[in-house]
Amino acid sequence: MHATVLSIGDELLSGDCVDTNAAWLCSRLSVVGITVDAVHQLPDDRRAVAAALREGAGRGALVVSTGGLGPTPDDLTREAMADAFDDGMLAVDESAGEWIRQRLESMGLRMSEAQITMARRPVGATCLPNDAGTAPVLCRQVQGCTIWCLPGPPAEMRSTFDAHVAGTLPAGASIASREVRCSGIVEADAASRLGELLDRQCAVQVGTRVSRGIFIATVHDSGPAGDEVLEEIRRRLDPWAFGCEGEQPADDVARLLVARGQTLATAESCTGGGIGSSLVDVPGSSAWFLGGVVAYSNPLKHAWLSVPMSRFEPGGPGAVSGEVARDMAIGIREATGSDWGLSVTGLAGPDGGTDAKPVGTVWFGIASGDSTATRQFRFSGDRAVVRRRSVSTSMQCLRMQLRDVTQRLAWECVE
Repeated sequence: MHATVLSIGDELLSGDCVDTNAAWLCSRLSVVGITVDAVHQLPDDRRAVAAALREGAGRGALVVSTGGLGPTPDDLTREAMADAFDDGMLAVDESAGEWIRQRLESMGLRMSEAQITMARRPVGATCLPNDAGTAPVLCRQVQGCTIWCLPGPPAEMRSTFDAHVAGTLPAGASIASREVRCSGIVEADAASRLGELLDRQCAVQVGTRVSRGIFIATVHDSGPAGDEVLEEIRRRLDPWAFGCEGEQPADDVARLLVARGQTLATAESCTGGGIGSSLVDVPGSSAWFLGGVVAYSNPLKHAWLSVPMSRFEPGGPGAVSGEVARDMAIGIREATGSDWGLSVTGLAGPDGGTDAKPVGTVWFGIASGDSTATRQFRFSGDRAVVRRRSVSTSMQCLRMQLRDVTQRLAWECVE
């Protein structure tokens, strides 16, 4: 089965909004064996949307569009569908109007004239309710093609897809990609390690990409042959490989801590709580993450984490140093009683750098009951990139410490 996905909205083409809907839909369709032949982003233009709907209906058995179903003048998807297949004819759907009115009243709102327009539909289409919003879904059959028009807000799009579309799709063999995700290895080095696995002539195709500093190897095969290739990828990219689809390094840190029955606490400076946030994103983190502090100023590093003030005085190593990172990790571990203490201190920029310590210099400290370790990195990029890379790298440093491996990571300074 082949499909077309249409994302509708001026905001997508102007760059004001990122189209996450199309990626989500492609992923869900591939899981049930549906091949997406095309994804189009379209403006709020009645003729352009009508033409895309006609083209999609002629290409495959399924068209899914998102956006353009609201009550404002630039919401033109229903009119475009009518133009494409019903000579522009629209009908008022009384049951949809009543459903919209009840939905609004349940929220303490009155139905406006503009909102009444959402109850209109092409004469050949059906309106279906939207339990996450007020704009009804449209569904229409055109010869051998089913067309679904879903709301644009992602929460509403996903809810209505699951409620109305998912159950109508034929079950087929999944063509979804499977992933091995890595952190702390540059793309060229990862590709070199994968070697002949990346040959485009291989029976099992392997693709690669980098997303927000994460190297991802994808396997486009859901059978036993794909399983073997996935396992070989993991072996070749160990110890940088930390997980699979959608996971972050914190997910593997969680698995390792749970397996050991151990706990973690964090002390952060330049990341401002980003490490703790990444940890509590992992379900069940309360079982192993005790908490942390953001000690941004030097006096708080001293007061909360027992870092000696001499570290910050002239002649001392300074706040961004291995000594302070070690002190912070030991301090948070002792203050919380955790098995592991993880710290970060660095220069995220854009100001404050020197020749000896340029912007992007970041130190991590890791303390356990019987050892301490520090690692220094120099990240490129602006302030946001340095902080994001610091969060991800902190997890990879801790992963490796938990696994007792010492492989060098990307951007690491090694004397």
